[in-house]
Amino acid sequence: MAVALSGGPACAPGPNPRLAAPLVPADRPYVRDLPLPRGFRLVDQSSEDWSGGALRYVRHQYRGGADRHGVRAFYADQMPLARWTPISDRQADGTIVMRFQKNQEACTITIEDKGVGRSRECVVTAVIVPERTE
Repeated sequence: MAVALSGGPACAPGPNPRLAAPLVPADRPYVRDLPLPRGFRLVDQSSEDWSGGALRYVRHQYRGGADRHGVRAFYADQMPLARWTPISDRQADGTIVMRFQKNQEACTITIEDKGVGRSRECVVTAVIVPERTE
C-alpha cells in the first residue's frame, strides 16, 4: 500500500516536456527556412533534395539527443517564425506528425524515438514538396 500511495515505479510519471528547457535553433540549418534544433545532425544516406526554378523537394532526416515532445514544441514555436502556417499536429503510436504550409509548398515533419536506453535518439524527417494547384 505504501508503494501505491507514494507513486512508486508503477505510477511514476513520464518526462514532462513543459519542464525541460526549450530547444534552441541551430545557427546554420541545412535548409534556410527549415528550423533545426541545435545538436541535430543530417543523416546523409537517408536524405535527398533538389531544386529547379521555383520548385524544390526536400526529404531530410536528422538525428539528435532531445525528447520527441521537446522537438514537437520546438517545431510548433519555430516553424511560424520561418513563415510556415500550421495545418495539423497529431500523435499516434509514438510518432508525431506535423504539417505546415507556406506559399505553394507543404512541409511534413515526422518525429520519432529510435533505439533504447543510452542509444535512444530522436529522429526527425522533414519533407517539403510543391503544393498542388488545381
